[in-house]
Amino acid sequence: MTRSRTLVDCRVSMLIVPAHDGQLGLMRNHSPIITRLGLGIMYAKGVTDHDYNPLPESFHLIDDGIVRMSDNRATVLAYDVTGLEGMEMDRVEEMLEEANKLLAGDAFTTQARQHLIKKASLIKQLAKLADLPRQTQQVSKTE
Repeated sequence: MTRSRTLVDCRVSMLIVPAHDGQLGLMRNHSPIITRLGLGIMYAKGVTDHDYNPLPESFHLIDDGIVRMSDNRATVLAYDVTGLEGMEMDRVEEMLEEANKLLAGDAFTTQARQHLIKKASLIKQLAKLADLPRQTQQVSKTE
């Protein structure tokens, strides 16, 4: 993996990441760890900038990658990240519509189809967490 951009650079009191085998909570003085990430929502609590000015809590949809915690610094390298800060609800609905179109086809294995259904569901959950207005569309679960 190579970094295409830095999405977030801040201080947090707690970071919860979707590890491949469940949620992983990271706080100050956590023992060093490197682990694989799965599909889920990353949550940063107690967010401040580097001058300790408070920032809103942060939610991002992570799909695969790794997290490294060492010397009170967490580094998340993700294959795919969706953050809804500054995103309009219309874009979220477009993302869900694209997922529905993909699911309507038969080009997926059952495992890939289930992954896409879960990802679409998490996008809707992320939209609620980000307090985006309007209801999101229903995601088709047909196989």
